[in-house]
Amino acid sequence: MPCDLVKFAEMDAGFKSVLFQLIEMGSSEADRRLK
Repeated sequence: MPCDLVKFAEMDAGFKSVLFQLIEMGSSEADRRLK
């Protein structure tokens, strides 16, 4: 059970970092369009 929890936490962290990168790319893209 603890192993599964660690795996899930790692997956969650990875997903969040990917999501964050997408948001960062999207916001920088929006900035470029506004300028």
